Amino acid sequence: MGRLKITKGKINFLVRKDAGSKDGLCPIQLRYSLGGKPSPLMIGRSLLEYNWDDDTKEAVFVPKPLAKKMAPDMSYNLFMQNMSVMDLNAFLGELERHIKDIETKFSFDEYDFTSQDVISELRKIIRPDEAIKEEKRKKKKEITLVDFIELNKKEKEGVVAEGTIKAYVTVMNGIKEFEASKKRTYYTHEVNYEYFDQFAKFMMNRKKELVNATIKKRLAHTRVFLDRARKQGYKVDDSYKDFEWVENDVEVIALTMEELEKIRDVQLHLEKHIQVRDVFLFMCYTGLRFSDAKSLKKHNIINGYIRLTATKTKELNGVPLSSKAKELIEKYKSKNNDHIFPTPVNQTFNHWIKEVAKIAGLTETVEKVRFIGAKRRVELKPRHDMITAHTARKTFVTLSLELGMKAEEVMPVTGHRSYKSFQRYVKVTEKRAKEALLSAWEK
Repeated sequence: MGRLKITKGKINFLVRKDAGSKDGLCPIQLRYSLGGKPSPLMIGRSLLEYNWDDDTKEAVFVPKPLAKKMAPDMSYNLFMQNMSVMDLNAFLGELERHIKDIETKFSFDEYDFTSQDVISELRKIIRPDEAIKEEKRKKKKEITLVDFIELNKKEKEGVVAEGTIKAYVTVMNGIKEFEASKKRTYYTHEVNYEYFDQFAKFMMNRKKELVNATIKKRLAHTRVFLDRARKQGYKVDDSYKDFEWVENDVEVIALTMEELEKIRDVQLHLEKHIQVRDVFLFMCYTGLRFSDAKSLKKHNIINGYIRLTATKTKELNGVPLSSKAKELIEKYKSKNNDHIFPTPVNQTFNHWIKEVAKIAGLTETVEKVRFIGAKRRVELKPRHDMITAHTARKTFVTLSLELGMKAEEVMPVTGHRSYKSFQRYVKVTEKRAKEALLSAWEK
């Protein structure tokens, strides 16, 4: 027999086994539903799953002999004694009565309430200290932009990728430098259109002269933090949303098929060069990011496919393996423990692949165009000096298009979410096709 229903909405108590402690103690969650929309609340009590009857939704006493049969390796001290069981069940009943009183109050006030409204009121009753803190925070509703980013960084450490935390720090340090130049700090509600305009110009005119793409990315990160601040109840001036920063198209550095074959066929004598060249080729054949190639393990290879959750997007990708990619896997998979490829850190990889490209003869002098605001800066560099790990992924996309694959066929493999970000590869392919046509007909 279950618990008697005394409320308008539906109440359910769940033992969250998925959130249990090392000792096996599982927190109890109250779930209140109204109009088919549930709202949860952790009630601050935990117990062993053996002390819970899921049919009656109540705690139960377990005698020691039975407990030893149920969990022979578990200390009986962790099991609830009879008095504790009665106390917990009385508390569950008390929660139901609180909810009934809240419903009655809302109905008397002719308030069209939701399940979340009821849970918010209940939280104030069972967690008064937390409610007071929340109320103080809501009353204040002010925080500096830097403090808010720092708060986000601490909350996300260990939850998001390390690279994301580094991006937080980079943006925060840039904002600190900008605000130091203004000799003041800014609250979130003071970060407006003018702030973005001055911050962008500061990044453009500083000694490092950040390129437009980097400026746009840092402004985008700042927007994300302001959006979060607004959602968390802090004051925000929405005029920042109207600010736009033009990012000039930068040429995609992707290898031609001839250049790729030169790197593939070059005779190398150092083991580090051979290994880095092979990993680079594998990324050119599969479109994997460096972080994913580095983390690739044997169990990720299934029936001729790579099944891997991308480090950057956290999405599961399925990448078909060509015969060339399979050969590289076979070459390395028995040499390491679980990881397939021996891969150094990104900075070292980039240094070594430049050396490989130089040995392979990619020494042609080419232009590297950068835009800083409206200023166009041209650098002359040898081709090999422009190659990095990310060049491999760009090469895969560009060559796949040149070999006849359609954009909608390549995008699921690389995990590109929008055609807008993918479009620049199409432009590069069209440019190369045009150059090839003119070269052929001008002979």
